[in-house]
Amino acid sequence: MHSSVVNFPFMSSRAFSLVVAELAICLMLLSLVQTLPADDLSRWRQTDARQRPLNELRRPRYRHRVHGLGWEIRSDRFVVWSRTNERDAQWTLPTLESAWEDMSELADPLTTIHRDPHFSIGPILVVIDNQPNRQRSHGATRPPAENNHRVIYVNVSKGQPPLKQQQIAIRRAAVRSFLQLTQLRLKLPTWVQDGFVRHVGEMRPSSGRNARTTATAAARRPRNRSSLEHSQSTWVPFLLTGKDAFYAPEFFDALRRTIAQVDAQRRGQYRIPTRQDTAGNRIVTSWQASLDANTPVDQLVNSTSIRDDFAAWTHDVDTGQPIFHPDPNADGQLLARQQEMILILKLAHRFHRRPETVVEHDAPPKDDRAGPESAAKDAGERKIDLLSLYDQLTNHNVWATLDVDGSLLLSSNTTRAEQILGRAEQRYRAVERGNNFVLQNQWDARTVLEVWLEQNPEDPRRPLARSDLKNPRSLQIVPPLSE
Repeated sequence: MHSSVVNFPFMSSRAFSLVVAELAICLMLLSLVQTLPADDLSRWRQTDARQRPLNELRRPRYRHRVHGLGWEIRSDRFVVWSRTNERDAQWTLPTLESAWEDMSELADPLTTIHRDPHFSIGPILVVIDNQPNRQRSHGATRPPAENNHRVIYVNVSKGQPPLKQQQIAIRRAAVRSFLQLTQLRLKLPTWVQDGFVRHVGEMRPSSGRNARTTATAAARRPRNRSSLEHSQSTWVPFLLTGKDAFYAPEFFDALRRTIAQVDAQRRGQYRIPTRQDTAGNRIVTSWQASLDANTPVDQLVNSTSIRDDFAAWTHDVDTGQPIFHPDPNADGQLLARQQEMILILKLAHRFHRRPETVVEHDAPPKDDRAGPESAAKDAGERKIDLLSLYDQLTNHNVWATLDVDGSLLLSSNTTRAEQILGRAEQRYRAVERGNNFVLQNQWDARTVLEVWLEQNPEDPRRPLARSDLKNPRSLQIVPPLSE
């Protein structure tokens, strides 16, 4: 019996043996990987992975482009297509990015998915159209959305507001896109979503520490209480900024519990997204409204004490904020330092407790010819330990306040808190003079800056902030605290 040998005319026997050996090695490695436990397999894949973006092919290869349909500007999140001119596209893109960042800061206590560098890479299309609406009974036709991607449509044709007058609407559309892509749209009640859209939409684009919000100025307009109660979205600006952001930590905690409750109720189920009208507002049916009712955040706003503070806030949105009239001739650095010291005093009035035993400084001999400065010395000053206050603000208490620029400052932002407190450089000293908590700062070699809060007899809800520059010789300066 003769054995037959198969010959491959395109491959020598030696090459064929090498191919067989390589296949055998690959099969052995594959079987070895399959026998690894799940933890070891995931660890092996992580160590083998290279540092490269997962969605690198989706990142835009160009930022600016001009084609037959108009001007196109891209970022990692937005694709702005303008039929009008390039300036409109260049103005719209930072407006959208600013609204996205403002909403991202508010969503940090709720989710972290938006902080992933690979999240939301270029799925949002923004169209600036100058074509008039030719439909008699409907709004302008928008480009269709694909793969559940958002489309923001801005019409600047004849009869429509100019582009810059639609800034609030553009920012609101960016916030709604954020809520959809992070799936918070499926987990938060309708009035909470509308409140976030309203609050962020009415904020000015963030531009560092000098930015101010227009939500406060807009809320100054006279309103009656009944109209605000019917508009539940007004609760979100109050819970975030009202009474110096006193209820913000409790509000975020209620939102987290609401998200956990919704996830537990709908685990394994898919909630159908609600429809939207042409303006981007949600169309809520009766069965969807029943799902949003009686959540932890709804129970929060039904509290009697919160409703009383909300009623006071509707008459004066600056309730809880000190009244400060700075010197119009003061330079910017002095004004910034005074605002930071007022911020510390706001927090000190929340957490500082007057100790039972205090150290009184020896008062100088009384001089009948002395002025008010000597009278202040006679009253005596009590040294306040700022280290305990710093420890409460950075380690033990959960708090929120409005920063000097009007933005929301949470206790979780330890970097900003340490920057304001200046603990490392021992920037401040504190004394208790009478009933006032006085914060001192060595402004220069010749002057000491003092800032304190006084009770306002006209409006107890808004204390008066006082500031003064004094000669160190007229003060009993307490040496800086050592660690």
